[in-house]
This record gives sequence, structure tokens and C-alpha cells, in this order.
Amino acid sequence: MPPIDPRPAAVPGSDTDALRDWFAGQALVGMIPTPRAPGVLPLTIDGMAEAAYQYADAMLRARGR
Repeated sequence: MPPIDPRPAAVPGSDTDALRDWFAGQALVGMIPTPRAPGVLPLTIDGMAEAAYQYADAMLRARGR
């Protein structure tokens, strides 16, 4: 049996929209377990989704895109 590749099956590369969605998803994963932690506001579900995309946009800017 071949070894299991621990990397996600579809990590986006050049598609900016897909990369933004992936970054937002990763940010949201970190926010969900600790929604009341300092710096993770607003606390509504919609607010957390919006904040996740703000993090994603910041990550894209940091990459120079």
C-alpha cells in the first residue's frame, strides 16, 4: 500500500479566487474553536465569515497579489 500524502488534495495555486477561499477557510478553522478570543470579533456567524475573508485578503496582499 502506498504511503498516505498528508497534504490536502486540492490546495489552490494560481487561481486567486480559489486561493482566497482556501485562505478564508483556514482562517475560519482557527476562529471557530475560540470565537471569544481577543482579536476574533465580531462574534456572529456572519461576522466571523466576513472576518475570515478579511484575513484572506490580507494574506493575498502579503503575497503581492
